[in-house]
Parts: sequence; structure tokens; C-alpha cells
Amino acid sequence: MRRAAFVIGIVGLIAVAPLAAVPAYDFPEARPFSGTVWRNPYEGWWSGFQKVNLHAHSRAWGGLTAGASSAEELASTYARWGFNALAISNYFEVTRIAEPPLPMVRAYEHGLNFTKSHRLVLGTDDVVPFDFPFSSRSARQWVIDAIGRPGALVGLNHPSLRQGHACADTEALTGYQLFEVHNAYATSAFEWDCALSAGRLVWAMGNDDSHSTREEGIGIAWNMVGTQALDEASILSALGQGRSYVVRGERGQMDAALLGLTVEPSGAMRLELSQPAARVEWLTDGGAVRQVDVDVDRSTFTPHPHDHYVRVVVRTPRTELVLNPVVRSGSWTAPVASIDWPLTLGSWAAWLLCAMSVAWLGRPRKHLRLVEPMQRAA
Repeated sequence: MRRAAFVIGIVGLIAVAPLAAVPAYDFPEARPFSGTVWRNPYEGWWSGFQKVNLHAHSRAWGGLTAGASSAEELASTYARWGFNALAISNYFEVTRIAEPPLPMVRAYEHGLNFTKSHRLVLGTDDVVPFDFPFSSRSARQWVIDAIGRPGALVGLNHPSLRQGHACADTEALTGYQLFEVHNAYATSAFEWDCALSAGRLVWAMGNDDSHSTREEGIGIAWNMVGTQALDEASILSALGQGRSYVVRGERGQMDAALLGLTVEPSGAMRLELSQPAARVEWLTDGGAVRQVDVDVDRSTFTPHPHDHYVRVVVRTPRTELVLNPVVRSGSWTAPVASIDWPLTLGSWAAWLLCAMSVAWLGRPRKHLRLVEPMQRAA
């Protein structure tokens, strides 16, 4: 029995041992956007948008990952489909092409765990080749802090897939800038609204998450990025400022485009589209639909004083546009999760005590010799 307990203890420690080094974090409470002015990521931008996919996989790691096409084949396919720029985001690897057919953004996908808690890292060559097979919320925050680099952007990939980053996570975590609302395998608008309602200013992205050049895997979701230049720095700058919107389309085609979103001095918000939309939805805190206009190419919405953010969804027969939020600003600052050192030290002490207990169970013992029974007297 003692030996069995020792073996079980060893297996358990090995499975969760990486978590022992993770500090415990103090996560800021939900604090909605506040202030007397509205921060509009599209303010003053009338120079058009570029079609960009930020999440795609080519063949990598000797074919061990799910990518089925070469990086060159994948990039050439996106170029033919009219994309203006591409990021190939293989796992733990920044993929390069000698002569790319379209502008490329350095990227890799970070994530090797059972819960699909994956992150997208854009604009860096510095790969962090480590993850937790099992993770806590503090471990997820530690990973975000570890992979963030100056000038780079970090996004949460397909958060709703296997609840890799569930609502409770997106409300608490800090230090990431992008949020994959649309993905070929998952839609995560609910989790995005959880983050926005908690005062986490993160911008939407949509991507194919393609794993080959098959037509059915390309042109499902993408980003329209507000930049004229197509170098990496310009694309990342626009994404980091929220000057982009997500398209969920069909075979890479869209039948409506954003021309502008403005905020009047009175607080009224005006949307202008290139074509009439079947439905324009204005959403506020928690993703609540506050106003719906049908068959319009222009729409106006006046938020209530208690609304902390406003975002727009445009629907046509073939296309869905997801705009980034307009948020209250002036008396709001970005929250930052910090290490709770008393709790961390207590946790480390508990881990040490657990390890010592397992070692005690496995300590060598002297075998006791049984006393032979006295022979019956003759």
C-alpha cells in the first residue's frame, strides 16, 4: 500500500511539477471603461483597408503538426485569393520564405496543452518554447507575460475552443492586445464581450486557421487592416491601435465594406457602409443588442450614459463585419495583473511539503525478520 501511494505521488508530481514554479497572480477586478470622451479606433481614417490573414499553418516540424502544404504554396495561394499580407503561424516556429509572393508578418502560435489555450505572437523572432500541459489561470498569465516582447502583439487564439480561454479567463487576464473572435473552428464573441465588459481593451481579429491550400479552408475569416503601407511595422501599428475590423465571408469575398465610423461631439455614433446591409446591430456592455437597423448603408446610434463601450456587427447575405469597440476614455487606465508574493511563497512552501511527503513515502526501510515460532518440545 505504501509503495502504491509512493508511485501515485511520483506520477502526480511529474504531471503537475511545472506548475510549481508558477507564481500566483493578483488579477485586477473588473473595471469598466470610464470617462467623458469616447475613444474611436477609426477616428480620422479614410484611406482604406488591407486584407490580411494572421493565423495559418504550413508543413512544419517534419510533418508532425497538422500543416499539409509548404509555406511557399500557402503564401502563393493567399496571394492568388487577393490577400494583401499574410502571417504563417506555425507552432513555436517563425516561418520564413526566401521570396514571398506577398508581404509577410513574423508570427508563431504558442500552445502545447490539453485545453487548447493557444496564443498568437506577432512581430518577433524570439520564440518561447515552453508551455504547461495542464494550466491554471496564473500559469496562463505567466505565459502571456513571458511571450510578450516590445513592439510585438499577443492575441488569444480561438478562446471558446474547448474553453481554452473561457469567460472567467478573459475577464481576468491582462497583457494581451488581440482577440480571435472568428476562426474556422470557433466563434468567440461571447468571451470577447466578457473581456470588454471587464475593462480589458483588446481588439478583434478573425483568421482562417488554415492547415493547407484546400479551398474550403481559405477565405473563411480575415482582417481588414487600416494601413496604406504593407510592411510589418505598419500592419502591427494599425492592429495595435484597433484600426481594423473582422470579416467572416465566403471564399474570401465580401459584399459590404466599412467606409467610416465617427463619433459626434454630442456622443452620437455614425456608421457608413459601401453597400446596404441586411442588418446593422449596435451592441453595448455584455454584448447586449441595443439597436437594429435593416436594409441600410448608414446608421446612427446614441449610447446611454451608463454604456461603457459600443461595438457594431454588420450582416449581409454573405458577409459579417465585426467592428472594434468605441470605448469610454479619460478616467480609465489599462489594468495589469501582478504577482501576489505572499500567496506565491505559501504555494511554493506547500509544493515543497508535498515533495518531502512523497520522498518520505519512498524512503528505504530495513526489512524486519520474522521471529520463527518456537519448536514444540519433543
